Amino acid sequence: MAKAAVAEAQVEIPPYYDRFLDEREKRFVSEITRLEGVIKNGDDRLNDRINELKEDMIRRFEEVNCRFEKVDERFARIGESITDLRKEMNRHFRWMMGLFAPLILGVGGLLLKDLLNLTR
Repeated sequence: MAKAAVAEAQVEIPPYYDRFLDEREKRFVSEITRLEGVIKNGDDRLNDRINELKEDMIRRFEEVNCRFEKVDERFARIGESITDLRKEMNRHFRWMMGLFAPLILGVGGLLLKDLLNLTR
């Protein structure tokens, strides 16, 4: 009796089962192909976006370099102006010392003369 129960419990595979497996395999292949296309399309768009960002970054760095070059030129001109001002101020200082040195020596001499006359 147990053998009869086991024989009755066996499941029979329907005749369309193979067709079902083929259809399921086709769907899997179709879905995988679709996903590969989406990934490739996304990869292409991502590469395009990365290239756009690279170009934008390069352009912006070139703008910054241009600005720094302008600032460097300004500092160079300021440095030249400072050098010119130092030379001019040195020339004025020597001119003033040339004028005031005899005056200061003269006043100092008069003071020294008066100081020596007072001590006698």
